[in-house]
Amino acid sequence: MLKRSFVSLAAASVVIGSAAGMTLSGCADNEGSFFVLNAIAGTSDEGGCLFDPGAPILFGGSYEVLGGAEYSVGLVARSALVPTENPTAPRVEANHVEIYAVEVEVVGKGILNSPDCPASFTYPSKGFVEPGQDGVTQTLVIPGCMRSQINAAMAIGETQTVIATFVVRGHTTGGNELESPEYDFPIRVSRGALCGGELEDGAVAACGFGVNSVVPTAICEANAAPAP
Repeated sequence: MLKRSFVSLAAASVVIGSAAGMTLSGCADNEGSFFVLNAIAGTSDEGGCLFDPGAPILFGGSYEVLGGAEYSVGLVARSALVPTENPTAPRVEANHVEIYAVEVEVVGKGILNSPDCPASFTYPSKGFVEPGQDGVTQTLVIPGCMRSQINAAMAIGETQTVIATFVVRGHTTGGNELESPEYDFPIRVSRGALCGGELEDGAVAACGFGVNSVVPTAICEANAAPAP
């Protein structure tokens, strides 16, 4: 089970930038009728990194720590709850699910569980799932402090597999608390193995350099320099 030790990070939206806030959570019973179907990659958008149901499915992620970015991922949650709406008597749908947080636990080389940078945390997120349908939310997985830990523990050219475990939390409009079963997500984490190519003028990475993408050599070289 996920260990629940938390610090603060920033509130989330489906369009994301840099993160900075985690919050404490309570417990809820698992519901087999509410679960994570799969993870998805972010796509570039004018407002940042966008996660939507049409995004590519990720059976595993890739992350280059020398890109300097935090790692976030989208999650597709499915609700098998039965609609309760009566079409002849309009009312609020009691089985509509509002997602409000994702519990995250990350395990891998160099990842320490400290008060300033916990390996288990709750990320405040948003999402809505209609009965019998899918909905999308997103979560931070590797914050900046954890990236620094991994970067310090790995040699240049080294690759490892980091396992992130997610539990999505939500509640129905009828007042029932829901918690998905745990969903494991492997991430191929590299220090220098995903570097290559030129940095084009004006190039940006809305989802972050190294987040499921190759990092230009110049950025890797700058981030590999010893800390002052």
